[in-house]
Amino acid sequence: MIETLLFDHEKIIIQMRKVVEAAEQNKDEGTIDLVGEYIRELEKTSWMLDA
Repeated sequence: MIETLLFDHEKIIIQMRKVVEAAEQNKDEGTIDLVGEYIRELEKTSWMLDA
């Protein structure tokens, strides 16, 4: 179950990074900050699950 969660988190993070790239191209700082925070939280959760 944990492996599935980690795999799903990674897929979501990849998609969120694409959103950040698009926001950077459009100079949308609000979206960059918002999605960046979500990415940080998912990465933190993934790290804890992996530990």
